[in-house]
Amino acid sequence: MAVRISRSALVAVLAAVLVSALGLLHLWRSRSSVPDVDAPRAGGRSEQVSPVAELERPASLVARTDTSGTDHDVVRTVRGRVLDSAFRSPLRATVRVRGGAAVTTSGSSGEFRLPIAAAGDIVLEASSPRHTPRIHELTASAIDAEQVIVLEPGRSSSLLVVGDSDLPLEGVAVAWSAAPDLAPNEQSAGWLHEPERPGQFSVEVPTDTHGISRLTIGRVALVRVADPYTGSEHRLRLEPGEDRRIRLSADLRVLRFVDGLSDRPLPALELAAWSPELPRKPVSRLLTDDHGLVRLAVSDLPLLIRAAGTAMWESTLAPQGTGLSLVGLGGPAEPILRVDPSAPSDGIGTVAVFPCGGWLRFVDRSTGA
Repeated sequence: MAVRISRSALVAVLAAVLVSALGLLHLWRSRSSVPDVDAPRAGGRSEQVSPVAELERPASLVARTDTSGTDHDVVRTVRGRVLDSAFRSPLRATVRVRGGAAVTTSGSSGEFRLPIAAAGDIVLEASSPRHTPRIHELTASAIDAEQVIVLEPGRSSSLLVVGDSDLPLEGVAVAWSAAPDLAPNEQSAGWLHEPERPGQFSVEVPTDTHGISRLTIGRVALVRVADPYTGSEHRLRLEPGEDRRIRLSADLRVLRFVDGLSDRPLPALELAAWSPELPRKPVSRLLTDDHGLVRLAVSDLPLLIRAAGTAMWESTLAPQGTGLSLVGLGGPAEPILRVDPSAPSDGIGTVAVFPCGGWLRFVDRSTGA
């Protein structure tokens, strides 16, 4: 039995099929306009998500998951220096970003470079042993500028200056500066004749009515005391929190340095003197006057002296008088003069400086060349 379909019914069926096809096409176009946030990344794992769940995903979540091209991916570098406030000198310190893992330690120059991945304001934390930690806040616009972080020292040190009969001396000139980083056994050797560093910052703290010069420091200090009796400069090192004492005497002993060949006085000859029996060897820097004279405080301890430019291959010292002798070599092979307590203090001891002998020339015996 044949089924006969009217033309109107066939048109209705075709219209329904066409509407369904158009609906599916619209759904496909809508799905293709949404970013595929679940697409597998390099080295990642794919995840199947139904079209319905994809369309129902909140728009805010889709926007947060894609941060490429934003400021969060920009790495910036914070650079600057860390200084000690007492001497305005470079300081070894640790600098970190608060709440972050980025950490860098500045070297002896005090400079640091710290990469960060932050677009907004940041907070730096700087710390160094024997100094008070500091918080350094930076706005986003100031991150690229060079930063200077100054740390305050936390320990007070003092030097007591006394004279004869151990009476305190008021108004003695005392200069504090950052000490060079040297081993303890170099304190009476390599740094004695070194000139001041260019631009080195010093703090002048004369002694008060109690004979004390005091300064809060966070690193080893090189302290220089101007002797009003001898005209010399005494140098010693002080640790943070350390208190030391130095004695200046008006009872003087005079030495005269002369040229060993002509017996003429040697002016402006730089000398370094120290006593090996004193703790940590405070050093006195002396300079002969126009008559080759230098004045030393009379002491119950032996005194060692060496002169700049008197290396063993350049010249040698020849002491003349009681209580003066040569005891060996020191520093860059320089002869060391010893002044004993038995040396007379009522006269003038003489030290002759002789140049080294003539040069030897080695020649070929057969040719003479």
